[in-house]
Amino acid sequence: MSLSLSRPKDGNFAALEINFGPGISAIFGDSGIGKTHLLQQIAGLRPLPKGSQLAFKQQVWQTPHQNLASHQRNVGMVFQDSELFPHLSVLDNIRFAKSFKQDCLSQSELEALLKKLGIMPEWLDRHTDLLSGGQRQRVAIARTLFAKPQLLLLDEAVSSLDKNARREILQTVLDYHETYQCPVIFVTHQLEEVAFLADDLILLDETGNLHRHGNAIQLSSELDSGLCHQEDSGAIIIGQYDHALTDFQLAVLDIAGQPIYIPHLDQTLGANIRLHIAARDISITRHKPQQSSILNCLDVNISGIQAYDAFAMIKLSFADQSLIARITLKSLHDLQLNVGERVFAQVKSIALMR
Repeated sequence: MSLSLSRPKDGNFAALEINFGPGISAIFGDSGIGKTHLLQQIAGLRPLPKGSQLAFKQQVWQTPHQNLASHQRNVGMVFQDSELFPHLSVLDNIRFAKSFKQDCLSQSELEALLKKLGIMPEWLDRHTDLLSGGQRQRVAIARTLFAKPQLLLLDEAVSSLDKNARREILQTVLDYHETYQCPVIFVTHQLEEVAFLADDLILLDETGNLHRHGNAIQLSSELDSGLCHQEDSGAIIIGQYDHALTDFQLAVLDIAGQPIYIPHLDQTLGANIRLHIAARDISITRHKPQQSSILNCLDVNISGIQAYDAFAMIKLSFADQSLIARITLKSLHDLQLNVGERVFAQVKSIALMR
């Protein structure tokens, strides 16, 4: 395990015991339950309560008898509001770690990072108060990654950005993780970010207690995880790039022996492609449509049904993967759907993650 935490209950914050994996872990839950507080405790910016234990890889950070200072942990943390140094230029902000740390990115690595983050050369001599909110956030992330942290913590670091900017920065984080084998823990309220980035998912309940912890792909389609009640709920699935339909600018993925059509991609044949399919974008029919403008239709089995309010969440399984569909209770009644039955899932929209 990359990081293990044992925290007794402390004031308004719940007791937690979590073993974070070596990949990218998402912490998901309601506002005000202590997610930011938890990240700050891991970074050493806030004290953990007495009796806590925290270890990263082979290094003990805290026990009841010792506490490693924040500057000794080599943790990089990006806050929601960027927290740049106002008296320094953009470049001096980014290179700040060089004043106290030798092992930072090289000049060529830094130039590549700035390009990925969309930080323009003309920004570098500016003072940070001349930057927009989105520009400031890119600079804050560049500053953190320049220092080559051994653990990266992101506190809703892209929540203020537009969709394209979020995607660019999340891809940069993913590339950094894969290049430097740096574990990442990020707090988010956006299931799209979970679908794009997360290997593991930590779900906290409304009081801050641990509700579920597991593989993000599996939890995304679990009806009892609590995620399915989110407006943008949906399942993460993995397809393999099978072939291209160049005349139609489409790529065909193989998912458990069934085809999925998506817009053309620049990937090698056989590559694994991660997709997110929203529950609201799936309709269910008992018979396979013969003529329809909806290209994607999967042969599935109903493996779970959960009713809430005016809706029913239907878990649809095929081979070792699953989708979830949100339909009305009237549709559930009219179609007389039951667990174990074979149906067809028409997929109206698919989001390509990576």
